[in-house]
Amino acid sequence: MKYNINLFGNNFDCELDIQDDTLTIALNQDNQKALKSYLSRVLLKYTEFSDAEKDSLELMISKAIQVEKSMGGRMSEPKLKLPYEFA
Repeated sequence: MKYNINLFGNNFDCELDIQDDTLTIALNQDNQKALKSYLSRVLLKYTEFSDAEKDSLELMISKAIQVEKSMGGRMSEPKLKLPYEFA
């Protein structure tokens, strides 16, 4: 069944599958790429990570889980101030 899930402050469509009382969550390739791109921008605001971690979705998700546990809230994408927003 299709479901929208909030991962690290951003919403993604996923597929929930239940077999033998086991729940699995699957993201299609496009959503995995979107999640990877999102985490590469968001994690910079909260922690440092290496190029090896940036290339691995698994390592970025692991890092994101650590960050969310330590901060007690939800991560959000860094906000850019546009030149016309400066006083």
